[in-house]
Amino acid sequence: VIPLLNSYPIFAIVGENGWTSKMRKVDLGTKQVTTFDTTGTGFSISPDGFYVLCVDSDKSTIKKIDMYSGTVTLLAGTPGVTSRIDGTGTNSGFKGPHDISIHPSGSYALITDVYNNAIRKLDLSNLYVSTFVGLCSSADPCTPGNLNGPTLLTSKLYRPYVIRIHPRGNKAYVFDLINYVIKEITLTDPTSINTIVGTGVRAYNANTGYGTSVSINKAESLTISP
Repeated sequence: VIPLLNSYPIFAIVGENGWTSKMRKVDLGTKQVTTFDTTGTGFSISPDGFYVLCVDSDKSTIKKIDMYSGTVTLLAGTPGVTSRIDGTGTNSGFKGPHDISIHPSGSYALITDVYNNAIRKLDLSNLYVSTFVGLCSSADPCTPGNLNGPTLLTSKLYRPYVIRIHPRGNKAYVFDLINYVIKEITLTDPTSINTIVGTGVRAYNANTGYGTSVSINKAESLTISP
């Protein structure tokens, strides 16, 4: 996945797997490639283009990469420690986070916390991490399932995997891995969650149709048109 930043200099961010497993920046004007000292399964460019947030799934942490200095800063989670603790910065915990999306306002980011069966919210003003979607008890993983509850915190997910916030900032879309569905989260009051694509049964052959009549397979990426 190579999202583009519409500013000068124009660049792309590449997340590599395999032997290198590094985050890399490609200046699309000069073609210079810069390698950052971090891995990342999911990433999101800030609205002003000054930084990128990336998910280090192996270490269950969220990091910030300064696009001009190249500095990598740990924002949330404790490296190598898994939990579902809501808290500030490194006092918070994740369990196999995979993807992240920054709200167009730049005020917060949403993170798929895969093995906690939850969507987590990172407030970028104070680095407080809270559970945004998921039926949870204490600091344990949220209850797995496929339930669009009356509220976000009474809803059940099963390994939420990739997420994107709409450019308008009013909706977010998440692929729920074990349920094989795409869900739409309304971010403005009153918040809600609904299944918009997928029967809940894994598809082994691509088919076409509408909404919940269509079966889908594992989604590795998701993006939204302006």
